[in-house]
Amino acid sequence: MARIVFELDIDATRKEIVEALDTQPGIAGWWTEDVTTSGGSGSQMTLGFPGRAPVPFELRVDEVNERSVRWSSVGGVPAPLGRHPDHLDPDLQARRHGHHGALQP
Repeated sequence: MARIVFELDIDATRKEIVEALDTQPGIAGWWTEDVTTSGGSGSQMTLGFPGRAPVPFELRVDEVNERSVRWSSVGGVPAPLGRHPDHLDPDLQARRHGHHGALQP
């Protein structure tokens, strides 16, 4: 199984990072304004990219706490973009973003 990991330095508190990854205003502030989510573990997230993606991305929020936010794709994300995007360890200086199962047919 392929794994792609990006590491970013972000000047923000843990709370700000979790809010950016698990709230409608947070996601809209950095990814797409066409987002629907109630946030929290077990919630569904729909991300639209009008004019850029033929169908919305459908994600499930698997885990949210002060140390980790984890999502899984449940539809719409093409396989080359990854099946299990996660955002982990928002309390660390280095933020890690990975796609597990990426590039699988």
